[in-house]
Amino acid sequence: MRADRLQLYTTMGKAGAGPVVFFLLILSQALYAVKVTPSKSPVCAGDNITLILSPPTNTTNGFYTLNDFGILMWFEKEQQTTGAFTGRASINTSSGILSLFSMTVADSGLYVMQSFSPISFSANTTLTVLESISIVTIRVNSTDLVEFNDSVSLTCSASGSSPSYHWLNGSSDIIVGERVHLSSDNQTLTISSILTSDRGPFYCFVTNAISNGTSSPLYLNISYGPVNLTLKINGSDKEFFYTGSNLTLFCSAQSSPPALFQWDFHIATFRNGPELRLDNVQESQSGNYTCLANNARTLRYISKTVPIIIRQRGSASVHEGLGTCLLLSLLIASVTL
Repeated sequence: MRADRLQLYTTMGKAGAGPVVFFLLILSQALYAVKVTPSKSPVCAGDNITLILSPPTNTTNGFYTLNDFGILMWFEKEQQTTGAFTGRASINTSSGILSLFSMTVADSGLYVMQSFSPISFSANTTLTVLESISIVTIRVNSTDLVEFNDSVSLTCSASGSSPSYHWLNGSSDIIVGERVHLSSDNQTLTISSILTSDRGPFYCFVTNAISNGTSSPLYLNISYGPVNLTLKINGSDKEFFYTGSNLTLFCSAQSSPPALFQWDFHIATFRNGPELRLDNVQESQSGNYTCLANNARTLRYISKTVPIIIRQRGSASVHEGLGTCLLLSLLIASVTL
């Protein structure tokens, strides 16, 4: 007899018994108000969960369905699980608490309990099961870029259910603007006219209702410059020197990769490198000295010219006017260049 009743409940719990279940739901809800509440929701895949009746209710026989498919039937002390819940569900008939084990994403949906005795009632709840966020990675179309010239696209991916994406440059949130764009789902970040401030590190932060994850930092190699060129003579901005002096001209610039340097004097190009040494200088070496810095990756260059006046010791009073004129002519020539 009990086996026959269990078979009856099994049939009622299967798909296709929807109209019967719906009728019983309407009738029983009008007779007895019971709520079913999950111990937590949403649920992390792999976790166990209980569906708790409020108030606690003794139920001798009945069944549970998920999305109109039977998962568990019971009659007095006997109970039977079906389908994907075979071996993964159990009910305490004294309290009406249903225990579900090793939950999967497929276990999401509408859970309906139908009790027939000693009191006829039904209760239902909706449950969501999510996979935790994991394996957050960033893919980039290029990491070797030139400032002002190039654009870059970064795409974030992650394992897990219902991911939401958020981007960071260092510790700062990415702000959408004229150069910065995000796809409608925030999964792809595009930056145009790349700047050195866009080198990163970039992080993709992914969340869902139960977990979160962060990618490893991603850095962009951005070539730039040369800019901010400086030219010093013996470590200073001094331009007047006596014959016989030893001079060291040193040129520097901000550049990545490092700039290449060459020196020009009287239209002639000589010596490569950031440093130019002039030993035992003579008056004939007076003139405009130009440092040219160039970047082989960006194909940009910058130059700076300084006048150098070489004169004999003690000749300042004799040649002061001439020296002043010569300095002015050199300055005018440097401006023209």
